[in-house]
Amino acid sequence: MNVGYKSTNYWVISAGAARVLVDLGYPGTMGMMRANLKRMGIELAEIRFALATHYHIDHAGLAQELKMAGVPLLVLESQVAAIPQMRRWTKPHDQYIDITLDGNVTISFTESRARLMAGRFGWRNSCPRRAIRRQCLASA
Repeated sequence: MNVGYKSTNYWVISAGAARVLVDLGYPGTMGMMRANLKRMGIELAEIRFALATHYHIDHAGLAQELKMAGVPLLVLESQVAAIPQMRRWTKPHDQYIDITLDGNVTISFTESRARLMAGRFGWRNSCPRRAIRRQCLASA
């Protein structure tokens, strides 16, 4: 389900009550994110993990705010080094809050695929069409 705003897409992938937020929004827009989730009938407390496909301001800007709201950040090992670099691409008016490295759930690509196939993220087979499902699997 697309909960995007500001011309960027953010997806909630669901299987039953388990939900993963894929791509996390611009910094300083938590109110917009909460409003869009609510409009789609999703409470922030239902989000099991937040996953940024990459660490640019429009895809990971809300990561720390989501962590502070109780949503664990799921990070692929290969992305850990990119997290501190986020500050380079922001300006003071962006309201960006540095993403802390503590408390993140860090996994390898191999582990992400194994979890996905086992349904341990709660998002197995949640992509509606075959082509979209391939994209979901490729981004995991």
